[in-house]
Amino acid sequence: MTIKVKDYLWEETEETVFIYVPLKGVPANRVDIFSSDDYIKVSFPPYIFEVFLHSEVEDAKSKAIFCDGMIKFQLVKKNPVQWNNLQVAELVDKEFMKRKREEAIMKVHKRSENELTQKAEEKRKQERIALREQMKGQRMQSYQEQKFSRENKPTASHVETTLKDKEETFLEGKVIQQADHTQKLRQKPAVEEQLPKRRQTSSDKNKELFEKPVPEPRSSGSISVSFTPRIFKTAARESKAPEEKEWLKKMASVGCKAHSTNSDAVDMEEMNPLWLKDKGIGFFKAGNVVAAVSAFTAAIVLDDSIPSYPFIISLIFNNITKLYSNRAACHLQLKQYKECIQDCSSALELLVPPVEANRASRCKAHVRRGTAYLQREEYLLALHDYESALKLDSQSRDLQKDVEKIKRIIQGSNLEIEYEYNMEVRSKRYKKIDFLGEGQFATVYKAEDQETHTIVAVKKIKLGQRSEAKDGVNRTALREIKLLQEVRHPNIIGLLDVFGHKSNISLVFDFMETDLEVVIKDTSIVLSPANVKSYLIMTLQGLEHLHINWILHRDLKPNNLLIDNRGVLKIGDFGLARSYGSPTKVYTHQVVTRWERDNAVKLASNCNKISSGLRWYRSPELLFGARIYGTGVDIWAVGCILAELLLRVPFLPGSTDLDQLSRIFETLGTPSEESWPV
Repeated sequence: MTIKVKDYLWEETEETVFIYVPLKGVPANRVDIFSSDDYIKVSFPPYIFEVFLHSEVEDAKSKAIFCDGMIKFQLVKKNPVQWNNLQVAELVDKEFMKRKREEAIMKVHKRSENELTQKAEEKRKQERIALREQMKGQRMQSYQEQKFSRENKPTASHVETTLKDKEETFLEGKVIQQADHTQKLRQKPAVEEQLPKRRQTSSDKNKELFEKPVPEPRSSGSISVSFTPRIFKTAARESKAPEEKEWLKKMASVGCKAHSTNSDAVDMEEMNPLWLKDKGIGFFKAGNVVAAVSAFTAAIVLDDSIPSYPFIISLIFNNITKLYSNRAACHLQLKQYKECIQDCSSALELLVPPVEANRASRCKAHVRRGTAYLQREEYLLALHDYESALKLDSQSRDLQKDVEKIKRIIQGSNLEIEYEYNMEVRSKRYKKIDFLGEGQFATVYKAEDQETHTIVAVKKIKLGQRSEAKDGVNRTALREIKLLQEVRHPNIIGLLDVFGHKSNISLVFDFMETDLEVVIKDTSIVLSPANVKSYLIMTLQGLEHLHINWILHRDLKPNNLLIDNRGVLKIGDFGLARSYGSPTKVYTHQVVTRWERDNAVKLASNCNKISSGLRWYRSPELLFGARIYGTGVDIWAVGCILAELLLRVPFLPGSTDLDQLSRIFETLGTPSEESWPV
């Protein structure tokens, strides 16, 4: 929770406004300031300071200074006038304050964008200037180098002049040397100096001057190398050239054939069997089994037409066996057992020789083909495939159980084995997702139908737990199954499947997200007149269909009116429902007598066992213990539900049957013998 700071000080001159905000002991590094021309906000949790300025200020020239445990704002006014008030007069208007905040945010965002744009433009400008300076420097350096090379490069005339000067200097020095030598001989004639054996001539000096010039560096070059294009990954061999040429020719013909047969292909990927196989696997995982079959079929057609070559023959066979096996799984899912058997047989023919690398694939093919034979009631062939799979995977307990069950079916030792097997298969069809609720005689789960990939509700009823369950299944469950199998309506819960397993029987219903009782009790849900009308119409439509088919529900209450994720209401829980007086149905006198004797006589005791919640929706004749009644009992319950929808509380919540009757008569009046004869 934030605390607004109000103990601030402010003062002004004609040009400047000073605001002093205490920081309440919060360090400066935890302070966040947001400002615009006419709005300032300082956040230093748990405190907040906010001010809507009287007039606009120069935000760029203003500044905030942290000193002595407070913030000092020095704001420069745009117009040098006295404000007299720091904030605007419209502070009591929340819409004005909200609008001012949004405008301040927009101004700051726009200012930030402009600053970023200016910075980017300035950066580009500096880069252009730096580039021009660099280019200018490079040009100057190049010019200086060229000038220096021109000035220092020796010409032919310069070399000739240099040689002449050196030769003259050499000759002059030689003459002087000879003169000195003659003078010495004249002065000392008795002494005879030994002359050098060899004198360096002028030609030797000239040779030193005429040195060989150093050649310029050889210009660099590049050698381009091109490789002969080759499709195959192996090295080219002259002995294999005819075979490779023939294979390429066949591949070209296959490509032409594929283009002519598969005119629906959009690109080259749809001509690739490996890509089609991955696409089919993706379709299968997504639940689009028909599209998966099409993808696998197209891949098989392409794979069958590809000619074999030594380095890819193993890849082709591995791919095509997986294609047949995957398509067999799709056919099994679509209950196309004949096609499944054919694909499994094709896969097994290609899985040769039988080695460890393909053992798992052979086991899958045998199991799928055996399952297809089993569904076609060809038990001997199914047993043969399952035994072959068991040899490949001897540790699998599931395969061992399946083999034993098939043997017992074939032997005919117990006719219930086949029924038990089918029921177990059907029970595995529904994968439990979540636990929804549990009653005295049943448990309800949220599950997924593995065949249709839809969400359903599974109601598992325990057997042999009530005194009336003389034959294993209580009559309430049988009555519910029988009635729901006869009626089909959008506003009545649908019974999708029924199967038994061991000591229980499971009913599969449409999955409903919630019920009307939850909607009524949830005060966050607004029930408009249109919503109430819609729920009531859907209830009456479902009830009308029941009454047309001569069925009384007898247990209508909000938690038995279920609602799915689309808002559709459906009537559920037919445990107390029964057929009544249809002129078109023929009942045996034993059934009618038995119901009259058992149900009608036990009605009072059963009613006492019903919770007080159900009592609130029972009609007066049921509370009085009447044995003869009709559709009015359901209509009374609908009226109580309508009142509860409008009031959001139960209409007549009696604690006992007598209290319930008293509340009814106090509210609606006591009926007379003329209006309600006994």
